[in-house]
Amino acid sequence: MSHFPVILLPPRLESVLKGSLDPQPFSIPAPRPLAESPPVAIQTQILTIQAVGGGLLSGLLALTVDPWAGLAALSAAAGTIGYQVWQQGQSYPQRLQLYEKKLAAHQTKIRQYQQAKARHQENETLRQTPEGRTQLRYKLVMEALSQTQLPFGNQSTAPSGLSEGFFLTFLDKYFPNQIRSHLQVKHPTIADRYYSPDFAFVDEQRRLLIDIEIDEPYAFDTQRVTHQQGADQKRDNHFLSLGWVVVRFSEDQIITAPDSCCKALAIVVTDITGDKKILAPFESVPNLSQEPQWTLETGNQLLIGKSREQYRAKLSKFHRPKPPLLPQPKSKIFVPSHYQRAIFEWIREGQGDGLVVAVAGSGKSTTLVQAAQQIKTRNGIFLAFNKSIAVELNRKLGEQMEARTINSLGFQIVRGLLPDAEIRDYKYSRLLPNKLSKQERKSLTELVKLSRLTLTNLQDPEAIREMADHHGLDPSITKQMFPHLSPILEQGIQQAQELGILDFIDQVWLPTVLDLPSPQYEWIFCDECQDLSPAQLELILRCRKPGGRVLFVGDPHQAIYGFAGADSASVQKIQLRTQAKELPLSICYRCPASHIKLAQQIVPQIEARENAPDGIIRTVKVSQVATLLEPGDLILCRMNAPLLKLCLELLVKGIPASIQGGEIRDSLIEIINMVEQRKDFDFSSFAQYLTIMENEQINRMRKEEASQTHIETYKDKVQAIRTAFATSASETVDEFCREIDALFTEGQDRITLCTVHKAKGLESNRVFILQPEKLPLSIPGQKEWELQQEMNLKYVALTRAKQELFFIES
Repeated sequence: MSHFPVILLPPRLESVLKGSLDPQPFSIPAPRPLAESPPVAIQTQILTIQAVGGGLLSGLLALTVDPWAGLAALSAAAGTIGYQVWQQGQSYPQRLQLYEKKLAAHQTKIRQYQQAKARHQENETLRQTPEGRTQLRYKLVMEALSQTQLPFGNQSTAPSGLSEGFFLTFLDKYFPNQIRSHLQVKHPTIADRYYSPDFAFVDEQRRLLIDIEIDEPYAFDTQRVTHQQGADQKRDNHFLSLGWVVVRFSEDQIITAPDSCCKALAIVVTDITGDKKILAPFESVPNLSQEPQWTLETGNQLLIGKSREQYRAKLSKFHRPKPPLLPQPKSKIFVPSHYQRAIFEWIREGQGDGLVVAVAGSGKSTTLVQAAQQIKTRNGIFLAFNKSIAVELNRKLGEQMEARTINSLGFQIVRGLLPDAEIRDYKYSRLLPNKLSKQERKSLTELVKLSRLTLTNLQDPEAIREMADHHGLDPSITKQMFPHLSPILEQGIQQAQELGILDFIDQVWLPTVLDLPSPQYEWIFCDECQDLSPAQLELILRCRKPGGRVLFVGDPHQAIYGFAGADSASVQKIQLRTQAKELPLSICYRCPASHIKLAQQIVPQIEARENAPDGIIRTVKVSQVATLLEPGDLILCRMNAPLLKLCLELLVKGIPASIQGGEIRDSLIEIINMVEQRKDFDFSSFAQYLTIMENEQINRMRKEEASQTHIETYKDKVQAIRTAFATSASETVDEFCREIDALFTEGQDRITLCTVHKAKGLESNRVFILQPEKLPLSIPGQKEWELQQEMNLKYVALTRAKQELFFIES
């Protein structure tokens, strides 16, 4: 029987901690020599055999008997030889390419073998002394932890209960600055889903991450047993596969013995790292007593006996402490520009709504924090782009105004009707019909998401078609999914009303479709308004008190997420809906003067700051890039395939580099898996199968009149896979997918490569733009809004550098 606390170690770490440090033989066999020789253009041996077999000999013999028959035989043989010469000449490039690929793969195997042998010899030297063995174990532990995959975000909306809040006070006491909440860990199979630990212990220096879970025997709302033996195995195994340690406490343990639970966690950390200093505060704390992990049967007994109600009674006097306001750091005296003064004056003296049109690097956050000091009421709210920005703003705003995300506001509104509402990211995937294929499920999932974000009228088939076409969904599949759309959303509403189950988009959609009572604010500040979806805009306007005012802030030239549900014309629609007064914020404090001149070709109103340095603009050849790069540099490109190719080249040269963008990685792996599912698939012929599938998919998309942008995006992803495969040493699909995944593993002191879409919000002293001729990307049949967003992407790329900007020639 298993017991709490449940302590699970990732396989690689466990093998190090439990493995022997006795001398070990080197067991990896040396790669076999490459059997093949370089191909030649004309294989003369084959021609000789074919010439003899093709009739030269018989023709010569026939000449002595029948000259005409002999000449005919010789002529036929010569024709055969000529054809073979032509055929070999035609096939030579393909034969040479195949040989070079095999040679590159062989050289990679040799290099990996030599590296492994050198590591083994180094380790064997350490095994000779006790001190060396201790050093070796620590080294192996650090190597194992270096593979741990970090969370991709910290914006989880998973709710936490009273017991979590209670235990957090003890975790923060014993492990200051090492406990995180709201982290997002990628889901193993669903690209837009994630897991969220209750808490995570994070040792950034050692890259040690521990998933801390609090297990309740049953849920109050459903009265069903939860977390019984085996129930969390799939989730735990996923965290272990990412290199995380998993520690599970029972809710009873963290309430009745919170100090001992923290001690148990400290022991886990010490056992892994060897660092005993973390145990110092626990000298007088008793060890945690084990508690049997319940089964379904014993869990029901706990439910009948109301065990949770009994031990949670100890929480009756506990109230969540409000986070203290951190002291404001001393800063320079703020001197507003003439643009900022005009904004502040409008807030104090003006009327109605306002729209601050802010250029890139214009100091929006500073402007808005100062603007909050101008309002005369405490009945205001600041709607931030994400949770981390909201947390930072709350520190700066103090009690003047509360900052939160739009989703957080929507969740508050829904909870007014449904107090026990909870977020379940997989909600709508459970509502899809089982009979659908994988591609149909994917298309229907996108329709369900986009129809809510865009507030599309489901009673109007033409409106649905236009929405799907606008976002580049595959028409050959999506139009077949239209009949499923309305029933699924009706079930989603019913599930929310009856069970309180929501997903992330429900938070901003349900307040409007259910016409829920909303809090009324005298002032609303909304940042990044160019990326608002129609559902988000509607939610904001519902919360404006009659006579209240809204200050929207955004840059229409940084609207680049039209494909993801944002309204590409959001700023224009805000002006139409609200008649907002336009207020410019046109000085860029990030970029040097020479960079601003380039940006002015797209956005004429952007200005350089006073006394801005001239900066550097250079054009370099792609062959020079590796010699110019420095840690912290940023490389941007419109397309994925060139980024992946350059990343591979940098890694081969020993330059640490990685690509930013988990969803790009997931889409590449999805295509690879689709290739694997083809009939009679053989990995050795992966490139041929990939090309066949690419042609079939493109032909089908053209037949169904898919947008050219949709087709080009697909071709770009296929080319990225083809580029990676050309240098891959993998022998299976799983190995190849792991190679792809490794390219997207972020780390310190690496060169960061990312698409321009991913670069929004980023900046660096030095920025390189790869294939600048693809900014803007011109595609036949491009819609007007798509072309505008391409120009916006160029503008974003030009305004990321603080000192030097490099254009890389193709």
